[in-house]
Amino acid sequence: MDKPKIQLKLHNQYDETNNLTQLSITGSALEDLAGDFTLIIYVLEDKVISDQKYYGFPAGDHITDFEHRHMFRDAIGSLDGNAFISNELNKGEKVEKCFSYSIDSNWNIHNCVYLVAVKDNSTGEIIQSDEIHASNQ
Repeated sequence: MDKPKIQLKLHNQYDETNNLTQLSITGSALEDLAGDFTLIIYVLEDKVISDQKYYGFPAGDHITDFEHRHMFRDAIGSLDGNAFISNELNKGEKVEKCFSYSIDSNWNIHNCVYLVAVKDNSTGEIIQSDEIHASNQ
């Protein structure tokens, strides 16, 4: 297994009154990083109860109370990611990005997480990832 190239530190502040999140992401280079890297942030919700077609049943039948796990809900910024590191970040240096996000009121905030990943744009490799609860649990 390769050694990590960057350490992520995630901090989330959720304002329940306004249904607004302030997400702060700090990356600390564990080695010299050259090139451009993006920060991908996905919103996932767990334990979503909904219809699910089940192919083991006769055609057209569904499970009406299926529990969906890790359902993709949204991306913060672009699906392809947000600019994070441009050109280089030397070992020991840090970069920080902050994002405001309003959770859809139809989602259960207590079952939502932000999945954060750093992608090397030249290779497409995810060099680090982490997640944090959306509701400060």
